[in-house]
Amino acid sequence: MIRLPQTEIQFWLDINVRLAEFCELPLNDQKHAKKIYNGLKESEQTWYTLLIRDFQADGGLFSFLQTQYHRNKILFCQIYALKKFSDNIGNTELIINKAREILGEDFPGYEILTGDDPRGLILPIFHRSRDAIIDLYCDNVMKNSKIKTYNAILGFSQGHPSEISMESIQRIMNAFQRGKGRDRRKIHVMWVKNHNGKIKIIFRKDKRSTTVIKKTEHNEAIKTADQKIFVFEENGSILSAYLGREPKKTLEIAQHLAGKLFGRTIIFNEDIIKKPVRVLDRFIDAMQQENNQRVKLFAITAVNTPLSNSPKIEIRSRGRGLINQNIIELISTSHALPLVTNHSDLLNVTVQIQEQKFKLHFEIEGESVVIKCSDKGYNTEKKRLISEYFDSFNVDDSNANSH
Repeated sequence: MIRLPQTEIQFWLDINVRLAEFCELPLNDQKHAKKIYNGLKESEQTWYTLLIRDFQADGGLFSFLQTQYHRNKILFCQIYALKKFSDNIGNTELIINKAREILGEDFPGYEILTGDDPRGLILPIFHRSRDAIIDLYCDNVMKNSKIKTYNAILGFSQGHPSEISMESIQRIMNAFQRGKGRDRRKIHVMWVKNHNGKIKIIFRKDKRSTTVIKKTEHNEAIKTADQKIFVFEENGSILSAYLGREPKKTLEIAQHLAGKLFGRTIIFNEDIIKKPVRVLDRFIDAMQQENNQRVKLFAITAVNTPLSNSPKIEIRSRGRGLINQNIIELISTSHALPLVTNHSDLLNVTVQIQEQKFKLHFEIEGESVVIKCSDKGYNTEKKRLISEYFDSFNVDDSNANSH
């Protein structure tokens, strides 16, 4: 077995990389080295070249791994962990951009060494800044998870802004929990970064009826707590958050924390997609036109006002096919049963936008339509796609009718 310092195990657990299942295998140096080598062999030359550059590797990748097993077991396990971590990054552009930031003027010399695997850039990033690895983890979660964005209502001043550090934020969190009556589950601040007008915070909160985090073997830390991420921008006026479980209570934490950090009362309201109702009218028009390539429907739910009692009607594709033609057939003279006669009739659709499917809900608020996703939220990139898609209908259109 490989024994690592507790701080090293905790570092990787904090970014959801489990080392126990690797370190505690009762293997010899050759079998342990082979386990890492098998993960790297498809892009062996890239990783080996970068190891030579930063860690003075010699004798071939497999030989280097065997040597490190005896000479530096921490580095040996770090190579394994970095490979597992880089595989979890959904978009290699995040790794490339982080390498460009950390390596600075040296970046071109490393980029050219990555060959067919730019994920290998994770090695020089880590060699220069462990903090950058956590930042990369944070950015990846925020890009690929269900993120909610909030705009703040800024209230009156309530004192001087607090300093921004792990210690100060932990104190604020502790004081907040002490005031919560019976719910005094410990909040563990794991990482804080204040850079370029953004404050990023990763923390965990103990689950109900579970042991306080004090062990990290077998991923204990992840099993007994709920991870959350806050990103504050523009002096607290914008919050992007990965809320985890108990989203309402987590938002309450965010408001309290923002108030202390920025020295004023702050109330966050969810940032939703809102468009003029004419945009929905034109979307409905396009949906009911023959061969309109802008609207690719897989499902629709509507309140059908032509029928008595206005029943809710849902039409779904039975496979990967579109249902646009079915909507046209209902309008035709042979059926004469339009599914949507007014924009208030349309409840939700599943539509394809740039090769991605989105289930969207529509709520009419006066002269506007609020567009919501079916899940707990959507990340910035998906929200941008949805918003720009509906903006494409916000043009003068001679075919747009009043619904």
